[in-house]
Amino acid sequence: MEIKVLGNNPNGNRRATNFIVLHHAAATYARGRAIEKIYEFHAGQWPDYDATAYHVIIQEDNDGIWRAYQTLKSFNQIGAGVYGRNHESVHICIADNFTVKHPTVHQMQVAAEVTNELQQRYPLAKVVSHKDIDLPGYGTECPGTLRDIRWSDFLALVSYEPNYLSLWGQKFPYIPHWGIPTYWRENTELGECISHEIYTTEYVIQHFRHGLVIYEIETGRANHTFYEGVFLS
Repeated sequence: MEIKVLGNNPNGNRRATNFIVLHHAAATYARGRAIEKIYEFHAGQWPDYDATAYHVIIQEDNDGIWRAYQTLKSFNQIGAGVYGRNHESVHICIADNFTVKHPTVHQMQVAAEVTNELQQRYPLAKVVSHKDIDLPGYGTECPGTLRDIRWSDFLALVSYEPNYLSLWGQKFPYIPHWGIPTYWRENTELGECISHEIYTTEYVIQHFRHGLVIYEIETGRANHTFYEGVFLS
């Protein structure tokens, strides 16, 4: 996925990723201009934020092909797509107006490819639309007909299924290698981590059962906690 980051999002990283959120822009744009226009709109709304609200924007390029672009510096960075939910959400926006029309199969295919990629990064995250998780007083119809009419068609294209590990009668996504912060040990107070050791999931199960934050080695994410033999997201 090509990166097109405009502005300078001042936010830090999320501590957890519970939702992969689908949006529409509720507007149409000239070919190849959507990312620029969305950035201008959001930066104008929130001058201190100075970035797009979304981690990924899918726009129609000059050749008529819809492509996905990473539009924040990191997928882990806190965006601005859903009020009150940004600390736990990664945002995908299709730069079109599904208030007045339906998404095309091609648009949904590109969005599904992005969703699959993000599910590999965040295997515990639930795929939702903006309107599914809006808070009282902040209701929305976003993403329009993508949610109201084509949602089942879209979900049928989302094919990622993680391998699961069965622990204590529960199923958890199986991630082969975990990082344990070097100076976090059993029965010790948690602290800031700079470096980590690498263990297999089996080693973690056997040796660490007392409240440790577990980092995924590939991404450095710390959104799973291993406590008394149970993973907590």
